[in-house]
Amino acid sequence: MMTGISGAGPHLATMLEGVRKTLRKTARPAAGRQAEAAMHDDLRRLAEVSPHLLADIGFEEQPGDASGGRVWTRGHLRVVLGA
Repeated sequence: MMTGISGAGPHLATMLEGVRKTLRKTARPAAGRQAEAAMHDDLRRLAEVSPHLLADIGFEEQPGDASGGRVWTRGHLRVVLGA
């Protein structure tokens, strides 16, 4: 509940509380997308520098793609390192 708004009336406090809840809901998915993008960047760098470590974190190497690249999968994640 909002406090510290003297004389604003209950309608403004209710409206501000609704705005705060909406902003909180929209900020979480954005933060999740940023964390996921950072994880993808980390996996790409790991594949480039030490691809053998992908197996240590549960990835399985798959047959390469048509371009001769290396492919690792783990659940819905797929890491492709070009030839």
